[in-house]
Amino acid sequence: MVASRNRIAYWNVVSGNRDIWTIDPNAPQPPRTIVRVTSDASLHWNPVWAPGGEYLYYGSDRDGTLNLWRVPIRKQTGEVAGPPEPMSLPGSFNGHFSVSQNGDIAYTALTRSFQVAAFPFDGSGPPRTLFGGSQEIAAFEVSPDGRSIAYTTGGAREDVFVANIDGTRVRQFTNDAALDRAVTWSADGKVLYFFSNRNGEYRVWSVRADGSDLTCITDERDLAGTGIYNLYAPAVAPDGRTIAADSNRLTALVHLDRAPGHRVEVVGHVMAPRWSPDGRSLVGIAATADGKPQGVAVYSLETRRAEKLLASGLWPQWLNDGRRVAIFGDDTLRILDTATRTLTTRPFPVPSGVVPRVGPDAAAIYLRRPSSRVTCGCSIHSPTTNDGVGNPVRRDTPPYRFPFRCPSHQREGGCQCGRYEISELISFRSPSARRRLAPAAALPETRALAYLYGRARI
Repeated sequence: MVASRNRIAYWNVVSGNRDIWTIDPNAPQPPRTIVRVTSDASLHWNPVWAPGGEYLYYGSDRDGTLNLWRVPIRKQTGEVAGPPEPMSLPGSFNGHFSVSQNGDIAYTALTRSFQVAAFPFDGSGPPRTLFGGSQEIAAFEVSPDGRSIAYTTGGAREDVFVANIDGTRVRQFTNDAALDRAVTWSADGKVLYFFSNRNGEYRVWSVRADGSDLTCITDERDLAGTGIYNLYAPAVAPDGRTIAADSNRLTALVHLDRAPGHRVEVVGHVMAPRWSPDGRSLVGIAATADGKPQGVAVYSLETRRAEKLLASGLWPQWLNDGRRVAIFGDDTLRILDTATRTLTTRPFPVPSGVVPRVGPDAAAIYLRRPSSRVTCGCSIHSPTTNDGVGNPVRRDTPPYRFPFRCPSHQREGGCQCGRYEISELISFRSPSARRRLAPAAALPETRALAYLYGRARI
């Protein structure tokens, strides 16, 4: 949220879409002055005002990259005075914009790559890279027969793909502005399930493994009276008759063998549920009624009761023997025998924000491995400077890369642990005229950005 002399600009999420509004905070009734600036299916965020308030700059992915745009604004009313204009920066993922009083813009560009790797479950050898590239892999799951992998992409477009396990023969199953996320397989490998906002709110959708028959399997009749308006992260029972999913009211069951209007049941108790091989229980994150995590629990579909297993842990998953549960967190892998309560532990670091997946035969653990490199640049986009015929002049200084290094492993950039350390914070008009502002500070790499003219923006 940023303010000009007359109005505040902010972004918000409505029906899964990120858009930008402005409001006059000084009006007698501020809510009546709200003006919507963007209203399409693209992602819009990070609004910043031009010094005079006549332009509003923001980030958008409407051209397929997350880049800088601006739109003219009438200062008094906040009304949009013209079409949005691209102010293209040299990168596919740009953000954290900051505008100086003379129109200079500081920004960051994030260059990322993604890989899916298989780690031997017993830790007996090095990981094996399956495939990867610059396209963001947001979530994935290996097929029950181990021959294919389904995944959803992130970034400018979030769609569903299926590929061979080595990354060959890629097939795209969805291709639109909807946010399609958290794809998973049915036990027989014939159907894929995911959640999507393609009808407005997030619902569970299915598509056959050949890409046909895209179907919404929950509708308003199913949710009526449940207090649920969004469903996330489906997990399919071994018999294919029931789906467990997160919701705004913790866990819900979607009974596919019931008539429409009677399919959804709220059970609560666990988040991120995963089915046992016999389909009689769910393991997940124990949670309070307001969704606060409290360790790991198993929920019985027969008794309708939850039993706490551990006081801490992330991403619990049943192993295929139906007795043991794999639990991640704190750079360890813990294996809990639910019959004897025996717990074994070994080191297994997982990058921040990455969900590990135990393979269908429990021979491997699959991880998405992101790698990032951050650069910072300064551009001049002054709307008052032109080439004599009314066209804005733009001049980029060469991008300057902050000296990031991983504080845990002492690697320069691209470390898989997801942590970076800034060895200096600087201000600059050009890379050759920078001034040190602050000593080293450990920050997430996506926030350690944009210092200009001695004023920090984090």
